[in-house]
Amino acid sequence: MVEDQVRQDIALIRRAIEEGGAYATACGPDMLVWGVAVALGYSAIYQGTVKLGLWRCVLETLDVANLAALEQVSAAGKADSPIGEGLADALSVGSL
Repeated sequence: MVEDQVRQDIALIRRAIEEGGAYATACGPDMLVWGVAVALGYSAIYQGTVKLGLWRCVLETLDVANLAALEQVSAAGKADSPIGEGLADALSVGSL
């Protein structure tokens, strides 16, 4: 009697796995789209609550002295070679 119950339980588990695999195969693209949508939603909530709140606290406690010196700040670039500008060059990967 115990062996029959074990066989029935194993058969039930096998059917559940087969049905789950069939469902995942049939609905795979939909599940992927929903997964990406949920991930983007969580990311937006995190950005809006945690990071924005953190920057708001930083800006509220910021004390800038000598604001007149900002008028004298200038940025100037120079012509340079594009070689040595990327991650591959920094890691010494590539032919040059």
